[in-house]
Amino acid sequence: DDDDDDDEDDDSDRSDQINDTPPKGTKKTHGGGGGGQQQRQRRQGQLHVSLSRPFYLQVGSIESFVQDVKERLRGESSTVLHMTSKSCLLVNEDHTRSFYGRTIFPNPSILRWIHHIDQVLHKYQQPPYYHPPLLHTTLASVPGNVVELMAHDTPKENDDDSLTMEEEEDDDDDDPLLISVRRVFCTFGTTKEYVFDLKHP
Repeated sequence: DDDDDDDEDDDSDRSDQINDTPPKGTKKTHGGGGGGQQQRQRRQGQLHVSLSRPFYLQVGSIESFVQDVKERLRGESSTVLHMTSKSCLLVNEDHTRSFYGRTIFPNPSILRWIHHIDQVLHKYQQPPYYHPPLLHTTLASVPGNVVELMAHDTPKENDDDSLTMEEEEDDDDDDPLLISVRRVFCTFGTTKEYVFDLKHP
């Protein structure tokens, strides 16, 4: 999460699944265009949808990993995602930060991208994405495990509710927001960011 710092003696980089400003790396989709080179400047005001769950790589494996992802995504086209009116409350795997967001309708394109990236993750002996996919875009985040606090404050009859994701029903019947996705980012730490442009259909 945002509180993690890189250790000078650590030779691994981490990818974080649900975070607007992930610390050790993430694979995410962004609306917008351009780029194909490594980039260091964060883009503000853009939504992202994670395509992987947290994982760790040795520094020496990053370049080959990026090339494998690039090869898998070669030929993939840009798409339009539908952000639904359904809210979700999530907690990272360390249970140190909570995220409020909206769910994303899983269209065939993004499911295919996740499959491609899962294949690369398997090659590097890393965990695949969640099944079923928890597709969402984060709108806000706060420190701590809000879901756990809510569970303590408001006991539920069903004790099987997950502390990882809690959905909130919305009465909003408006049409879903359309998000144009034209590139995929792969970020490691705060210094390495790779951008994969998607073809225009």
